[in-house]
Amino acid sequence: MNSYSGSASEEFIGIDYQKKKILELIKQNRVIGLWGMGGIGKTTLADVVYKEVSNTFESCYFLQNVREKIEKKGKESVRNEFISILLKDKEIRIDTPSIGYPYRERLNNIRVIVVLDDVKDPEQVDWMGVKHFGDGSKIILTARDRQLNPSVDFLHLSYEFVRLAHGSPLALKDFGC
Repeated sequence: MNSYSGSASEEFIGIDYQKKKILELIKQNRVIGLWGMGGIGKTTLADVVYKEVSNTFESCYFLQNVREKIEKKGKESVRNEFISILLKDKEIRIDTPSIGYPYRERLNNIRVIVVLDDVKDPEQVDWMGVKHFGDGSKIILTARDRQLNPSVDFLHLSYEFVRLAHGSPLALKDFGC
């Protein structure tokens, strides 16, 4: 193992500028999306940023090749492994579409950073339970399709509106106006 700890620019030419921009964005946003065609360095950039900040979070996980893992193992298996690692609990088994008690509460009480690499569609992100992560948590997505990322941001925003409205349909209607 090489324990080399130089700057990103020493290992990857031209990446420091992009890293700096992503680090600025991650301070202001819960979800950051990196999109583009395969092979342009989305995963590498996400990895550099993740390594830079992961030690400041209670828990962290870089889930590579989400699309491929879900196709091979199934979404339940991938989610169970994902949540097990975040909660540092080997025995997590969730067989339902939604994440229930006590896992939802445990996720809500920790500040995490995760990278979901090569996500195919927003349902994969939702399935992983990112909406349950505690305040200050960060999610970095890499995807080939630009349309994936805005819906995740708006999903978080819509949950925030429901929370602020205390579930009241009239309050939600007023927020919409």
